[in-house]
Amino acid sequence: MSIMRRILIGGIMTTLLPATALALTKQEAEEKIQNMEQEIMFSKEQFYDIETEMNRFMRISGYMDMEYHASESKGSVPQFRLHHFSLFFNKNIAEKWRFFSEIEYQDGPRYTSKEEDVTVNDTDRNAHTYATLKDAEGGIFAEAFNITYQYKPALDLRFGREFTPAGLWNVDHYPPYLATQQAPQHIRIIFPRTTDGLSAFGTQRFTNTFLNYHVYIGNGEGNSGAGDGNASKSLGARFAITLPAFTQTELGLSYYHDTHNDSRRKDAQGIHGRVKAADFTIQSEIASATITPTSGAKTEELGYYLQAIYDWGAWGFGYRYDFYDDNTANGAKSDIYGVDNAVILNYHAAKNTVFKLEYHMESPEQTKNAADEKTAYSHAIASIAVHLGE
Repeated sequence: MSIMRRILIGGIMTTLLPATALALTKQEAEEKIQNMEQEIMFSKEQFYDIETEMNRFMRISGYMDMEYHASESKGSVPQFRLHHFSLFFNKNIAEKWRFFSEIEYQDGPRYTSKEEDVTVNDTDRNAHTYATLKDAEGGIFAEAFNITYQYKPALDLRFGREFTPAGLWNVDHYPPYLATQQAPQHIRIIFPRTTDGLSAFGTQRFTNTFLNYHVYIGNGEGNSGAGDGNASKSLGARFAITLPAFTQTELGLSYYHDTHNDSRRKDAQGIHGRVKAADFTIQSEIASATITPTSGAKTEELGYYLQAIYDWGAWGFGYRYDFYDDNTANGAKSDIYGVDNAVILNYHAAKNTVFKLEYHMESPEQTKNAADEKTAYSHAIASIAVHLGE
């Protein structure tokens, strides 16, 4: 036994054992120390057994958010909105297999036994429609459910539904970690909200630079997990590099190709960037899409935003410029959304709890028909978002 170990053992014995222990013989002391070491090893084994057992159980977490809206737009009234209640289900099925699902309850869904059916549309500028439901208020949507297999450290294979990997917002999309409740206008329109199919993703390291990649094939837009409306499959990819400059710098590009059920072809591409330097975070996304029908003129969509946030302790102050045009082909004017200037204030009351106040100044584009021109208006959203997990 080394001298340092004997000194350490002597200190423990003096502190923890009663005074009678000082009279123990050397052999008795050695035996007691050996017993203590065995007890410690047994405790560690018990801990690892408990941890292994816990991994077999389904882990449930999620998030919720509530909002208060006030708008100057004609016909609107101040209102509360129970926007999202999402539950995450995680389970390690085997050593390299894991299951994940996210079920979202939006706008406090309620169902009765009435016979008539109503279609529930997502009003959050997201390009998906919930299934037809009976006398429903709000809706339930399986935003993700998939099984992932880790083939090797730099390559995972995923089967099922996932959020379409594109840009920044659709990847880091959870309200407790977003600066605003209202997404930039082109998000989930140019690139679809979700994709059903197969994907491969991972991270490759090159010295101090990391390359994140995600490639996928799926049913395409407008085709749920129940089936596909055409033989063509959507294809997409997202690549991003993380650089050592500043605190974190990410630059990336996204691509998506699909043939719709009505035979229109869609090709979308986008670039994104995010820089974190000291207490500043600046991020931007630019995306465009060309939709080509079998006959007639093609349409082109364009959207982009630039957002800057300054963190001062628990507070966050920011601004976002946001633009979207649903048809930029041949200089055509659009009446969809236009420009949105947003002023942002966040307060992080706890690690997973944030209060948000955002003020939007919307300026819809002028339309080709002057009689249909929209009036600029402002609206505010006050909200609280909580992550229901660690």
